[in-house]
Amino acid sequence: MHLAVVSNWYPDGRANSEYGPHLVESLRQARPDCRITVLAGRPATSVDDAAGVAVERAWRHGGVDVAGDLVRCVRRLRPDAVLFNASFNAWGSNVSNLSAFWGMARVARETRTIVLLHYLPQTLTGTSRYRLAPWHHIGIHVACMLAARAHAVAFTLPRDVAYFRERYRSAMTLHMEHGLLGPLGEPGFEEADGAPTLLAFGYWGPGKSLEGLIAAVRRVPGARLIVAGASHPRFPGFLEALRRRVADARVTFEGYVEERDLPALFRRARAVVLPYESDSGTSGVMHLAAQHGRAIIASDLPVIRAETARLGLQVSFFRDAANLEARLTEALDASRMREAGSANLSAIQGLAPREVGERWWQLIEGQRETPMSGPLGVRQASR
Repeated sequence: MHLAVVSNWYPDGRANSEYGPHLVESLRQARPDCRITVLAGRPATSVDDAAGVAVERAWRHGGVDVAGDLVRCVRRLRPDAVLFNASFNAWGSNVSNLSAFWGMARVARETRTIVLLHYLPQTLTGTSRYRLAPWHHIGIHVACMLAARAHAVAFTLPRDVAYFRERYRSAMTLHMEHGLLGPLGEPGFEEADGAPTLLAFGYWGPGKSLEGLIAAVRRVPGARLIVAGASHPRFPGFLEALRRRVADARVTFEGYVEERDLPALFRRARAVVLPYESDSGTSGVMHLAAQHGRAIIASDLPVIRAETARLGLQVSFFRDAANLEARLTEALDASRMREAGSANLSAIQGLAPREVGERWWQLIEGQRETPMSGPLGVRQASR
């Protein structure tokens, strides 16, 4: 079996680029004898053998003919199947994004094609949603119609499955687990001077109330906050501007953290805070927090409530500033945070890369023609 995976590639810093190698690694662990070729974008800013797989720079990021580039490369390689690790802003411009979805439909005419969409803009919720122009909504609708021509369309959130299945009637629309982003960690934490330390991690922009979190931490005696990550690509300079406004010894800005340094970063915190004002699909940070054995404090958004209940995670929710302060005060209880972190680590163990990868291969090879039970099950939709 030869599989081509179309994806941005770490550390390019583009949409889905961090997730791409983890998806490929789960596939490799499940089927080490299968051949995998990654079709990534140009120009290259990463080491092409970083994940130990062949990487071809097959399409130009921001190019007008991403579809043509992909079709030509697939025809040359002649893989048995193609898996797209996709989102609506992964390709560099409005034209290139739409061209990429046209490429999915064209590839599906000749090769078994599976599309993983990380989110649907139509289903996002929250008080601070990204504003889209009317033509963006039209483009998203057209892109969805093109993606629906693939042999299967997968989402990491059940709500997106339900919407896409109802609206676009693809041959098979299904839920696949996000999975872990690396090996499991440990529930214990190592805090400097024993001070209660909280972690806020991710790509930062207007949809996350980081300034509100900092203000709440300041009102909790003795608490410290580590802010790690970078400005969201759509909002360059956002985090840097906030950092200039904040001058507090109890708030540390770590900047972008390399994947190899993530375990050490999470060990420094007793809880991870998700101060989201709007959701943007599956929270990779929530999965990271759980797999490193951290307690989780999160905004009370429907998607986070649904996912934590489905996965069996222990999460302390907050609805407003006063509620957030109360949740942060609870984090002063170290034993309580250890207990919650251990419970989250235990709950997430079933999403190990090899197990998730095996389910992907069953889909890629066309073995999953009937529903399967359990949280990792796939549900078939008929036209």
